[in-house]
Amino acid sequence: MKKNLYYIAIFICLLFSSCLVEHEYIPTQKDENKIVNEWIYKTMYNYYYWDTELPLKPDYSANPDIFFNSLLFRPDDHFSWINGSKQNNQDMLNGINESFGFEYILAYKDSLKKELCGLIQYVIPNSSASNANLKRGDTFFMIDGEELNVKNYNLLLTKKTASYTFQNSDKEIFTIELTATEIKENPVYYKNIYELDNQKIGYLVYNQFTEDSGDGTQSYWKDLLDVFSLFKNENITEFILDLRYNPGGSLDLAVKLSSLLVPNIMDLNVALKLEYNSKIMKAMQNDSTLFEMRFSSFPESYIGNNLKRIYVIVGDNTASSSEALINCLKPYISIVLIGKTTYGKNYGSMMFYDEKNRFDWAIQPIILKILNCNGESDYNHGFIPDIYIDELDYPFVEFGDIEETLFNEALFSIRGENILKSIKHKNKFKSFKSSREYRVDMPEIQKGL
Repeated sequence: MKKNLYYIAIFICLLFSSCLVEHEYIPTQKDENKIVNEWIYKTMYNYYYWDTELPLKPDYSANPDIFFNSLLFRPDDHFSWINGSKQNNQDMLNGINESFGFEYILAYKDSLKKELCGLIQYVIPNSSASNANLKRGDTFFMIDGEELNVKNYNLLLTKKTASYTFQNSDKEIFTIELTATEIKENPVYYKNIYELDNQKIGYLVYNQFTEDSGDGTQSYWKDLLDVFSLFKNENITEFILDLRYNPGGSLDLAVKLSSLLVPNIMDLNVALKLEYNSKIMKAMQNDSTLFEMRFSSFPESYIGNNLKRIYVIVGDNTASSSEALINCLKPYISIVLIGKTTYGKNYGSMMFYDEKNRFDWAIQPIILKILNCNGESDYNHGFIPDIYIDELDYPFVEFGDIEETLFNEALFSIRGENILKSIKHKNKFKSFKSSREYRVDMPEIQKGL
């Protein structure tokens, strides 16, 4: 994938360098906004998936973020974004961020939908939150002595140091001070093997498609291969992949993971097909391989021939490359989706920045549509689960615990009868907003223009 886009980028730059003269606006004054915006427009003209929908006379004097958003084809594009720092943009794509170390979902606390609380979805190891012994399912409702509500949540949640008041599953209330630190999150969050009725079941919670923290070591990918080597050596026959909090990332990595799961891989070639704007498609029509992503062989970690189906736990945070993996595998193996309808992003983006370093802006526009080997890409409204469950209706317990609602449902589906009778409903929360971003996509691909 990286190779494909690299060649396409070079080819397009050469191809259009001469025919874009009428779209190259030479500044008549030293106007920083104008210089940035001219670069934005030229990049979008070359690469944007909806290039024919660009406005002909945009306002080049506008702030770059306003200018960029004015170019987007809003009926379909809810995904492209601009960042004032290319390094911050890359850090986000590589799972690096400054935070307390827990992901959460905000939910309405009252029927009038004014008061809010935050439910911890998971705690990142070696963070301020983990050092404070916070757990999945702990609920916070007060920050620095202020009750959380729809008017103040945005200000309170952006503090770098703050006192949070929590309530745990035992109804104990406690207050702790948290300090945000830089966190490099390994997406391989939890893995285990379970034995049920003489069947070995592999379970993996995977939270982002990124190969490393940006250091080029591929350490996260190697960790993923190690997990599947363990599954292979233990001869698992059922597999549960938990993508409920995975917003996407590297499309190349999604295909690599698919390569570990797809049956009869030696007989297969095409994993995904890529559709670019008409200029790129026409320019590269003589080399169809640039519009395909193919399976790869990783024999020491391959478990595809052991599986008859794959259970995938999903939610409204499941987006982009997570959905591409599901779409990729659907023609080849039975996929059972458990949870909530996925986000619905069947497009891929690419990071662009100014290689002359005249400014620090970076843009991440949609440049392609993602299709499976059959040319199918019909999940723009998300994949509807086979078994619908909203985890907010039930207690949050730690991953891997058989009382965890969605995992338990997967075990129930495998066995054909419930293995646990003690799961109880609790007061229903209504989702308000998640801390997780949905915009992550293809982090390993950058192009300086």
